[in-house]
Amino acid sequence: MFRKHRLHFILSIGCWVSFLLGAQLAHAAQVKGKVTDENDNPLSYATLYVEGTTLGTTTNIEGDYALNLNPGNYNLVFQYVGYLKQKRSITVGQANVQLNIQLQPETLQLREVIVNAQSKDPAYAIVQQTIDHKKQFREEINAYQCQVYMKGLQRLDERPDRILGVEVPIDTGIVYLSESVSELTFHRPDKVKERMISSKVSGNQSSFSFNQASQTLYSIYDDLLKVEGITERGYVSPLAKNALFFYDYKLEGVITEGNYLINKIRVYPKRKTDPTFEGHLYILEDLWRVTSFDLTLTKDHQLEFLDELTVTQVHAPVADSTWVMLSQNFEFYLNTFGFKGSGYFSATYSDYLIELNPEYYDLTSSNTETIDTSGVKAPNPQLSYTSIDKKDIKNEILKIEEGSNERSDAYWDKMRPIPLTTIEKKDYYIKDSIAVIKNAKAYKDSTDQIQNKISIGNILYSGYQYQNSYQEYTLSIPSIIQTLQYNTVEGLLFNLGIQYTQSHDDNKVNRVTTHLRYGIASHRFYGQMEYRHYLNHRNFETVTISGGQFVKQFNPDDPISPFINTLETLLDRRNYMKLYERTYLALGYQREITNGIMLKPALSYSHRHQLHNETDYSFFYRDSRDFTSNTPDHIKVVDTSFEDHSALQLQLGAAIRFGQKYISLPDKKIIVENKYPKLNITYTKGIATLGADIDYDKLELEVEDDISMGLFGTSTFRLGAGAFLNRKNMEFMDYQHFNTNASVLARYDEGYFQLLDYYYYSTDQHWAEGHLVHHFNGFMFNKLPLIRKTKVQAVASLHYLYTDAIDNYLEMGFGVEHIFKLMRIDYFSSFIDGHHEAHGIRLGFGF
Repeated sequence: MFRKHRLHFILSIGCWVSFLLGAQLAHAAQVKGKVTDENDNPLSYATLYVEGTTLGTTTNIEGDYALNLNPGNYNLVFQYVGYLKQKRSITVGQANVQLNIQLQPETLQLREVIVNAQSKDPAYAIVQQTIDHKKQFREEINAYQCQVYMKGLQRLDERPDRILGVEVPIDTGIVYLSESVSELTFHRPDKVKERMISSKVSGNQSSFSFNQASQTLYSIYDDLLKVEGITERGYVSPLAKNALFFYDYKLEGVITEGNYLINKIRVYPKRKTDPTFEGHLYILEDLWRVTSFDLTLTKDHQLEFLDELTVTQVHAPVADSTWVMLSQNFEFYLNTFGFKGSGYFSATYSDYLIELNPEYYDLTSSNTETIDTSGVKAPNPQLSYTSIDKKDIKNEILKIEEGSNERSDAYWDKMRPIPLTTIEKKDYYIKDSIAVIKNAKAYKDSTDQIQNKISIGNILYSGYQYQNSYQEYTLSIPSIIQTLQYNTVEGLLFNLGIQYTQSHDDNKVNRVTTHLRYGIASHRFYGQMEYRHYLNHRNFETVTISGGQFVKQFNPDDPISPFINTLETLLDRRNYMKLYERTYLALGYQREITNGIMLKPALSYSHRHQLHNETDYSFFYRDSRDFTSNTPDHIKVVDTSFEDHSALQLQLGAAIRFGQKYISLPDKKIIVENKYPKLNITYTKGIATLGADIDYDKLELEVEDDISMGLFGTSTFRLGAGAFLNRKNMEFMDYQHFNTNASVLARYDEGYFQLLDYYYYSTDQHWAEGHLVHHFNGFMFNKLPLIRKTKVQAVASLHYLYTDAIDNYLEMGFGVEHIFKLMRIDYFSSFIDGHHEAHGIRLGFGF
């Protein structure tokens, strides 16, 4: 009852806030116009702001701008990288104001420079001054809060008709257009919180924007800049501590803007192969701050998937010596796998509330002078100051408010600081109009009829999916490659898996998966079914019920895939997969009880039956190589076969991620990466009751994490250990097995050994294992002229195992990944107690 009343209270407050906001906007007038160059060409993403404040906007791609202002007198500042800043005084009343601005190219004054054989360009000294001062620039603002408007557009100009025989369902034209308004809070050094209050997606009024201001907080003063989702490798900032090792600089001239002298400095890489930018920095004389920059990455700089990416930022003073970012723009061009296109993400930052750092400002003084040696007075009396408690910034880095995607067109017309272009207006109009039609049953049925057509690619390798969009269900059927399998226990077999998924408006999902299996050699028919009900996507609550009679690998993690085993058995006469039969019923449940702690209890009852080889057929090596028995070989256990028996097993699992970061949507939660490792704890109990024979206790601990090492790449590690606390009655499938790979066709999943037999060192006592994989992300091969053009990357790995059966097993590997953007090949060598044991090549997917 309390929650219900509290919700009504919050909604009431929200209505009043909306009313007051609407009333304020109703009294505001709009200043709008176009910003052009000296030839009347529009200047895209030009910045304008009210002098002395952080209220401003940017122009759209057509050079148009719009800014809502209350009645009063203002000085508007217009600026664009490469052009002279222009200031206009205006008076705003009740009526809208039209103000077109023509900017002139910047007038560069050349400095007098004494040149000799030993002298450097003066740009180096300017850049060094900025590097020396950047610690202050990063720390002088303790925290801030601002409003961020972000617009993203992605356009596809060309696309392939099919990929691997599967039709590409995306049309050319604008494939993504979205706007968002967020409240962004930042606290030094890295605490971020974002609240998205408005969201609009062209053609899909029920979805939320992918725009995320908290993911694009790039500071030119950081040593390394990494664009998530575009490149695995970070790029060295032109103002990094070691920037002079990577960059050359050239002072192109000095610009006079009022009392400021601004140095225009060209930056370019010393070596094209380095992870560096090229472009321009604009640095204030004496204050040594960056006022703006435009920096570009190309394929020469090891850019992945994109042909070109340009980042532009414009900063403005909020105090005489303190500057903040007003606008940021990412513009990119795409050309990969037959897809060609372009796009941008543009953001404006306004209405700053700032908490200054007392180490740099005397906040108790009546005139609030800085204690910096420059002696410049600050802060500006027109700026709003606040105190932001770091404790208020929790692990929720982004919250998308409920109803944020239900804003009216009138709201967006008032709130949108960057006017829509002609093509954007057309896209909204057409797609939003079609969206009404798309929700009709007749339209959904017609599109489903097209999507549900069967192709050769569906039949052969991708599988087929039938969908009914109106009733919100899908039916998935595997391809021939996925259905036809071969092993020595069943011979040629048909394994037909059918999955039915039913969605609901309340975001609940029901999923039924059935498998029907028949082996020609074994003459055995199997079937199993799993029902999974997703109860709550906000806490990942799921209930699973499964049962049937089916075959199962001795290792429950299924280390070898049916496809690889089929190839190995038929082509190389190696039957790595070891199977037994089980008739079972299992119950599973999972739920996040609090942020970062997931509980996963499960209970199963099964009857287990031994299986034997039923066929001896292979394509090759029939006269020179024998298949092994279906009972696994083990270093200590002479015979791993077993009599029929029953097992009742309880498993209690917990996954703990300390300091887990996440994104909250109205109907679900999304986990994002954070700096702390993940801990998995699993306790398994074999219960000797209800006719079950198995009796044992096993405890497992596992820690895993990713570690970014900057330019040197990224490491992933997994450490595990465990022991059987009781082993009164066990069978071989209850042993602790390790994920291994004996085939030349590798599985590069985390925690896999590549040269071990699948079961030879399994244990029923204690164990410890460790896995470390380091992806160099271009660090090594970008120095080699011919190899770097292929975009391949180096990868190294180290795997360790200790059990009662093997004291110290070590695998070392080195390989190349991103071959043709998809493949990976490694050479591995193994050692037991320091003595060389084996070596081999592994090939698989690595991208």
